[in-house]
Amino acid sequence: MHKRIVAILFLIIFFKEPIQSSENFIVLKVNNNVITKIDVDNEYNYLIALNSNLKKLDKEKLYKLSKDSIIREKIKKDEIEKYIGIDNFDNENFETIFKNFYNNLGLNNEKDFEKYLSNYNLSFSDVKQKIFIEISWNNLIYNKFINQIQINKNLIKKQIETKKKQNKSITNYLLSEILFEVNDNENYEDKISEILENIRDIGFEATANIYSIADSAKLGGKLGWIDGDQVSKNIIQDLKILNQGDLTKPISVPGGFLILKLNDKKEIKAKVNFDVKIETQKAIQYQTNKQLDKFSKVYFSRIKKNSFISE
Repeated sequence: MHKRIVAILFLIIFFKEPIQSSENFIVLKVNNNVITKIDVDNEYNYLIALNSNLKKLDKEKLYKLSKDSIIREKIKKDEIEKYIGIDNFDNENFETIFKNFYNNLGLNNEKDFEKYLSNYNLSFSDVKQKIFIEISWNNLIYNKFINQIQINKNLIKKQIETKKKQNKSITNYLLSEILFEVNDNENYEDKISEILENIRDIGFEATANIYSIADSAKLGGKLGWIDGDQVSKNIIQDLKILNQGDLTKPISVPGGFLILKLNDKKEIKAKVNFDVKIETQKAIQYQTNKQLDKFSKVYFSRIKKNSFISE
């Protein structure tokens, strides 16, 4: 009996390390970064924490989505460290954006956010770092491309002044987006059918997570409230005829094709104390962000092609 116990203990000790290591293994490599099964599992939980509708996906699709998300993050992180470094960012600005992030999840403070993340077995510091990487990436894009932004500020000012004179109400739209590409080996009609079928089966937000190449993808494509005057004429014509919950037809835009969902809309009465200067600055900022977003997509695509990714 004693020998049997010793033998069992020997087997437990001998096989302890292999059993533990089998629970975590290398899934892929991105440049010099090793991505393990645990890393992918954490990303899996992170994406669900941001958008619970992803639970509707089968695990294989969600697992692939998690791997793709980590690949994007590692490529961005490597590029950031070449130029500005992960720690070289204004802390006050980060805290403001970080607060907006958890507020958008319906949480009031960091303590609530930390408790919320614990429900998904996520580390508060790890998630904060992930958000920090996204902010740092935006900062990098701004530094690299701000001098290439082309905006007719005088024209925008004149448009704002005209709007004030007309004293008309403005329609604001609560929108979500799916920005997608059609690769050379894909059929356009088949890609559209596939996306629309997914929207019907699992909802717009989960479909945005899968197909959208926009930064809004992790948040289910949510754009928030958009001033109707800041939307291009061809898009505004589509939005005007939509009812709540309707989708636009795919719209050809720089970088791919765009499907918008109208979540809500409201009329904003013209303000008596309409400040032309403030409204002009807001319109210029909106146009600047749109152009920077395009630069971001093009730049990321280029560096991804030059990255080493192995599975």
